[in-house]
Formats: sequence, C-alpha cells, structure tokens
Amino acid sequence: MKLSIGIPAYNRPIELEEALNSIVSQCTINIEVLISEDASPLQNEIARVVTDFKNRFPKLRIIYSANSQNLGYDANLRSLLSKCSGEYVLFMGDDDRLLPNAIEKILLAIEKSDIGVILRAWQSFNPVNDEVLDVHHYFKGDRFFKYGQDAIASFFRRSVFISGLVVRRQDAKELDSSIFDGLLLYQLYLVGMILIKSNGYYIDDLLVERRSGAEHFFGTSSAEKGSFEPNKLTPAHSIKFLSGLFIIANHLDKYSQGVSEKILKDLCRYSYSMLEVQAVRLSRFHFFKYSVALSRLGFSKSPVFWFYTLGLLIFGPYLCNQLIRLIVKNLGFTPLLGGASGEDGEISLHKS
Repeated sequence: MKLSIGIPAYNRPIELEEALNSIVSQCTINIEVLISEDASPLQNEIARVVTDFKNRFPKLRIIYSANSQNLGYDANLRSLLSKCSGEYVLFMGDDDRLLPNAIEKILLAIEKSDIGVILRAWQSFNPVNDEVLDVHHYFKGDRFFKYGQDAIASFFRRSVFISGLVVRRQDAKELDSSIFDGLLLYQLYLVGMILIKSNGYYIDDLLVERRSGAEHFFGTSSAEKGSFEPNKLTPAHSIKFLSGLFIIANHLDKYSQGVSEKILKDLCRYSYSMLEVQAVRLSRFHFFKYSVALSRLGFSKSPVFWFYTLGLLIFGPYLCNQLIRLIVKNLGFTPLLGGASGEDGEISLHKS
C-alpha cells in the first residue's frame, strides 16, 4: 500500500465528518484512512461517524482505533503511525479538509524521486461561510530539497501545521520516541530527523485547508497538563509552545551539528506571527514582557525580531497587520526580512 491517511481525532465528530467527506472521494482501494481517537468525551459520536463512512464506502479501507486513555497529541500521533501500513503517511487534522486532487498530486510527488518528507501549500477558511481567509505558499513553485541542514531549516517551522504533511512511514517508525510528548510538536522532530538523510519535496499547489477559529483541547492529557489548557492561549502557553521548537532544534544538533542555528535564523525571520498572537490580547506593557521572554529563548540574536517587536509596540497589531496586507497585495508575497540575496519571500495572501 502506497499511502495511509492518518487522522488523530479528539472531540470533533461534526468536523471529522467534513474531513472524511473531503478525503474519501479521492481514495482508492490502494489507500487506507486510519482514525486514532484519543479517549475524548465525544468518543461514541466519533465512532458512529466512522462507522457510517465504513458502511457507505465498503470498498475503502477505513480503520477506526480508540485509545483506552487520553494519550495527548504527540503520543496519539506516534500511536497512529504504528497502526498505519502505507509506505507513506499523510497527516490530516480532524477539523481540516483535503482539497480536490490532493492525493493524486502527492502520489505523483512520491514517484518523482527518493523522498522522505513532503510539504505543501495550504489555505485557511471561515467555517461559517466557507470564505477563504488566507493562502500560504512557502516557495515559488514545486521544489526538490536535497537532504541536509538547508532542507531541515526550510521545513522545520513550516511543518507546525500538520495537515497535508507527508512522511515515509518506515523512517518515522525507526525514530519513534516519547521524549517529546507534551510539546505538541512531534512532527517537527520526525521531519528534522528524516531530512538528515532523506530528501524533501515541496508541492506549491494548495492541498489542504485549515479551519479558522477552531477550539483546541491541548492540556487534557497528563503529558500536557500544567503546560497548556483547553481553549486558552495565554502568554505562558505561547512561550511553552515556542520553547518546544528550541528543544527539538537543539536535539537535532546532536545528529547534524549547527542545524539549530539555521532553524533559529528562519524562526526569527518569521517571528511576527509569534509576537502578533499575543499583541492582540495584551497591553503594551505585558506584550513587552512577553517579547522579553521570547528573546530569552533565543530570538534576541536577531534584529528582525526586535524590528517586529518595536513595530507592534509603537503602531499596534491592527495597523501593522494592515500594512502587511498592503505590502502583500502589491508585491504578491511577504518579503523575506533578513534573508540572503536571491532567497524567496514567503507568500501569504490575506483577505482584507
């Protein structure tokens, strides 16, 4: 079997039904869909949704697995990988949607050469009216990435959003580890370690769409309690989450010395969103305290980080966001601040 589609599920039966609707129409008998439900309060409702799809599509391989206890995001992802049988695993969030022809494009990319990880362009949508809110193209056109530090740094931050991310299952199986449980970033560890020895590929077509404004349930498992709380995003939560990026990057240094510096450089270039997420919630004083806390993680090494911080402090997030939208509208992409000459900007088109 060439491809498994792995869905970690928790407490979202209605959204899971939408996700499955977007997937099964593209599936063939040579593709399996595996849902790993993580002992949520709505486990029975989720089981009924999956049973309904199995009855409606008897020729498709749709597998449902229910955890007896809540494992948390990272451990459930590991459990999911252990149950898949495809050569490659395509991850999908239980509240996201696969766009038309996505599976076909992924299979074509797999056939091109020896690939360990596939990254893709994506968009977000308003679940109320299905309006596309923003579109994210990371590079200009499809691109092959030879294994090594440049590939790791290019894929690392861009793999935080997991839907549509593809990894070779055997590589992931050999890397199985519980040491990052509770960080909510297990896929970054997998991506970084796989790209040390295996090539990457980026598909510039939009393959998935992310539901905007969805509630989160991080902090329900024993591994996550004390670090995160369901449906909350405090400065402490953001700092804890971002510290996980550095924990994993530093771990990668053990196998590819110096790669963490390349990762940090990329994180700093695009640190605006990490700052803005709290700038919209906090007073200027508390936002400055939050920025200082981030600087202590390692962001202080970059003048770009302080440029973003000062901009948000002086003008506020609303005016800064309007300016970014204006720049993107006129240039067609977000310019790469602090990048080397000739490097692509990251295209992120926002609806006004």
